Amino acid sequence: DVRRAEPGDLARFKVLGALPTSGHVLSEDSLRCTAKFKAQIRLVETCRETPVMSQGFKCILHLHHSMEELCEVSKVIEAEDLRTNKKEAAPKVVRAPALALCVLQICSGREVPLEAGDGLLGQLSLRTDGGTIAVGSVAELPKLR
Repeated sequence: DVRRAEPGDLARFKVLGALPTSGHVLSEDSLRCTAKFKAQIRLVETCRETPVMSQGFKCILHLHHSMEELCEVSKVIEAEDLRTNKKEAAPKVVRAPALALCVLQICSGREVPLEAGDGLLGQLSLRTDGGTIAVGSVAELPKLR
């Protein structure tokens, strides 16, 4: 038995006074929970079709490598076409390959723990029946009230 583990160490432990379930994480700082957030995503081309995304687009949001939620793109703030490097503010449609800053809303309204940035708890992917259409990270959480 040891009393301390460093990042990267494989450790097994017991949690007293709580019932952790799939999707729960341990973190030094408490995480903010929200159902709506800004995300920086990269639309990827697949073999079958070129993904197209617009406001109102619905897909499956994968978070923390374990959580799945139905989500909707409530707003596309900005997009950059990776072929031409042309940026467009508030585009009506975004086609792969592209980078996009958008607002994602979890359809059920269920709040999920997130962190902004490229850390593990900020990574996400968007999927449809055809497979993964975008990967990215949480860019910004809503302001605290």
